[in-house]
Amino acid sequence: MTRAAPPPLPIPVAGQPGPARRPRPFLLAVGLLVVVVGCLVVYYGWREVQPRIGRHVPAARCPVAGLPASATDVSYYVGGAFGPSTMYEFSVPEADFVRWAQANGWTLSRPTPLPSGEPWSIRRFGRDTNDPADPKDAEIVNGWMYEWVNPQRDDDRLWLGYDSDSHRAYYVRSYR
Repeated sequence: MTRAAPPPLPIPVAGQPGPARRPRPFLLAVGLLVVVVGCLVVYYGWREVQPRIGRHVPAARCPVAGLPASATDVSYYVGGAFGPSTMYEFSVPEADFVRWAQANGWTLSRPTPLPSGEPWSIRRFGRDTNDPADPKDAEIVNGWMYEWVNPQRDDDRLWLGYDSDSHRAYYVRSYR
């Protein structure tokens, strides 16, 4: 039994299109991999620069580390990769708040009214969420406060507040 000879390959002629070539599977796989990796980089990069916002979540479900063990009902704003501030608030018994502050080296004092006579106030997580329904400030008359300014950079600040009437703690860290 004899096999038929394959047809001769066409000889390319200058200026005329040659035979169609099938793409190579390896190059298609590499191209697809580059597209998939590029999409993942864009997706995760975008996600990292977005702020994280939570309202009334359990302490175990929030991205804020180091809260007192008894903290509940946490609301927070954590700036993205380039975010200048972190704000959170939570409900906690006063004695646990005081222990938490002391364990972190924060010396608490009683809030004093401002020179204008207004009560001392602290920013709340809603200040940066752009949601008009979120709370912006908390006035504290009866409770605790702490303010710190970095001596090398006055745009690096930390505020703590505790409202003894509502049993609510407030934390604000700002880098500008």
